[in-house]
Amino acid sequence: DSLVVVQQNVVLSATIFFGAMLVSMVLTMIGIFFLQCGKYTNCTGTFIDDLDDVFGAWLVFLGWFITGAVVIAMFIISGVLGTLKNNVV
Repeated sequence: DSLVVVQQNVVLSATIFFGAMLVSMVLTMIGIFFLQCGKYTNCTGTFIDDLDDVFGAWLVFLGWFITGAVVIAMFIISGVLGTLKNNVV
């Protein structure tokens, strides 16, 4: 029934979730790099001085946001699968 469809797509969903987690880790690492490099750039009075800080902060935020979204999606999916398995629906 509907549980069979979900079971057939387990590998695809696991690949999507794992890929999203890898992307979030890469974004976080790049953001931390920009935040650390921002300490050593001394372009006072130019937009480059603020740009690296803002860009790094946004990348770190985006990495953590993707992580949170994936965790929430996994909890929702596990809850739905648990209900379908127990035939409560």
